[in-house]
Amino acid sequence: MLLLEFRTSPYCRKVRLALGYKGISFQVENLTPGLQVLKLKPLTGGLRTVPVLLPQLEGQPEAIAHSTQILHC
Repeated sequence: MLLLEFRTSPYCRKVRLALGYKGISFQVENLTPGLQVLKLKPLTGGLRTVPVLLPQLEGQPEAIAHSTQILHC
């Protein structure tokens, strides 16, 4: 799994901690504020906020946006 985030975001920190607690392995890609729009809009259907989780598994959604949605996975 790939987590797209801003390192200083409390919502991204919450997701990192929850994924670690659940024992889910993931990689992190830190995005540049402002330029994240170029990467996120095509993946999320127009959303521009982080965190975004990319499961990268068959049968899974392409991207899960918003910390609450990620935590329900």
